[in-house]
Amino acid sequence: MAKPLTNLSIRVNIPEEKEYVVKEEVVILWGRIWAAAGSLLLVVALLVALLLNMAGRETTPAAQTVVDVVPAAPLEAATVEAPSPVASAAKVMPQAVVEPLTEAKAPLSQVDAPVNVAVAPAQPNAASKEQAAETVVEPVAVAPVDAAVTVPVTKTFKPADVSSSSEHLLRAALATQMKAREPANNAAAILHVPEGELLTVYFFTELKGLRKQTVHYDWFRNDKRVARVKIRPRFDTTGNFSSKYIDGNMLGQWRVVAKTAAGEMLAAANFEVR
Repeated sequence: MAKPLTNLSIRVNIPEEKEYVVKEEVVILWGRIWAAAGSLLLVVALLVALLLNMAGRETTPAAQTVVDVVPAAPLEAATVEAPSPVASAAKVMPQAVVEPLTEAKAPLSQVDAPVNVAVAPAQPNAASKEQAAETVVEPVAVAPVDAAVTVPVTKTFKPADVSSSSEHLLRAALATQMKAREPANNAAAILHVPEGELLTVYFFTELKGLRKQTVHYDWFRNDKRVARVKIRPRFDTTGNFSSKYIDGNMLGQWRVVAKTAAGEMLAAANFEVR
């Protein structure tokens, strides 16, 4: 026989209540927002363009009205009123034809009344053209001008006098410049000393048949010998020259003579230094 149950214990597991927190997430759809903003801007732009178009249509007739106000009838009715003495000299300048016309002025004694001149748009008549042509061909007197006229003076180059008198001489020249032992120019008959500088004069001779013989180059100033240069040609045909420096204190008449030691005259040159 079973024992009766005296103590009965019942255990019930009741789960603890848990607190639940509900979180809501908000998602912003930027694409839709930008699309809506663009649509709104487009609508505003269309409205502005429509308003500007309407305003332009309203202002266009006003501009046309201003242009149409200018009448052309008074120009067609314009005339030239002038007394007969002045009418022949009045200048008519049409707008349609461009012709060079000179204005003819009547004497003051002939003007008896004021002249009203208006511009007519029509072509000028034959009488006006004839008057204009007559006015154009009239000669205009030019008063003589008292002014001094400067005529350029052309200086004629005169070379120095060079003479030769020997069969041993092939060439002779007086120069102020030398290049490659040859005269680079012909000296003038009158030479000038540069201020503060020296003047160099060269006497060139080309000789033949005087090999190893002495040749004298004598320089004279105012018929007085001031220098002598001795040269002995080393070849049968050779070119030689003698030079002289001249300063501002050596002005006057100059002469250079080339001759052999035996006294035979070969060549001479005459020039003046100022």
